[in-house]
Amino acid sequence: MIVVRRGSYRLATLLAVVLTLVVPQGLWAESAIFINTAPLRAEVIVNGVPVGATPILLREREPGPYRISIRKPGYLPVETSVDLAEDSIESVSVRLKPNTFVASFSADRTIAAGVPFERTAATLMLPEGQYELSGSGVDLVLMPVYPHESALRAARIVTIAGAVVAAMSTIEDAFVIDGRSFFTSYLPTPATIASWTLAIGAGGFWWALERDRARHLEQSVILPYDGGLTASEAERIYRDGDAALEAGNLSRALTQYNRILADTTDSEYLPQALYKAAQIYSVSGDGELAARLLELLIDDLPAIDIYDRALFTLAQIYEQTGLFSRAAELLESMLFADPLFDPRDVESDLEALRERSGGAR
Repeated sequence: MIVVRRGSYRLATLLAVVLTLVVPQGLWAESAIFINTAPLRAEVIVNGVPVGATPILLREREPGPYRISIRKPGYLPVETSVDLAEDSIESVSVRLKPNTFVASFSADRTIAAGVPFERTAATLMLPEGQYELSGSGVDLVLMPVYPHESALRAARIVTIAGAVVAAMSTIEDAFVIDGRSFFTSYLPTPATIASWTLAIGAGGFWWALERDRARHLEQSVILPYDGGLTASEAERIYRDGDAALEAGNLSRALTQYNRILADTTDSEYLPQALYKAAQIYSVSGDGELAARLLELLIDDLPAIDIYDRALFTLAQIYEQTGLFSRAAELLESMLFADPLFDPRDVESDLEALRERSGGAR
């Protein structure tokens, strides 16, 4: 129970004012969303608007619900949502499920779904399903098979046969009904009605299957495999780098992290490898290269667990080189999604930087 005595209200108000002056409440008050996927480089659509590729940081967002769609060729699409509260940081992390497999073909040229691939690029990512292989000279022709092809053919045959029977029955109704002509026989026979019903129904089913077949072929996008590290290879190399780092073998660790950076474009270990490589360069005295890697991480690979650390480390490098204003801007950009950092401590660092830069913010 809190007991408020005379004079305590003024004291509490004074303390609140002092704390407000020490740590400005609006400096880091911001709502943001981190969106990350494994693998990276998936297209993100928020409330129907494309916003970029993962990993991505959406800053200065209005509170409220957000619908998030994630798309990447070769993987199943993902739909999710997040309800963003005021002055809060939300994180959306999705592990994408592949809907393709990788296959290599040794023909001089492979024609997959009408797209030619030369022999050097004939390792392909194929969507799951059945395929027909056929030869054409020195070419290997690869075509996806519509899963309901047998039903499509049956509907086509029934439609054509039904239309022929219905036409013949209609002619018979028109000219050979008890010796009377069409003009004296106003209604078709039940057989004619049944045959036209069958033909129209089968035709509608045929049309629906043809549309579904066209949609299936459009979605059967065959892509060349880039030949980079597989997910398991990237994980093994990254873990080996971590083990070398723990053992104090910085050269070995840097070699492994650089392999991740050079041989992958969408590995989930890319941001962490980039950050740790920058740390090694920084402690080894190559602050310029470390700064470039950290800038790349902040701008292109913002991950919630290392974003504030990257900003803080880069600010330290800039401070050491005398770029006090730039260092202060980086500290002011921190989101404090990482509990390692206390806003009051960072505010003290900011004040020191402003004094060293002549009071400029």
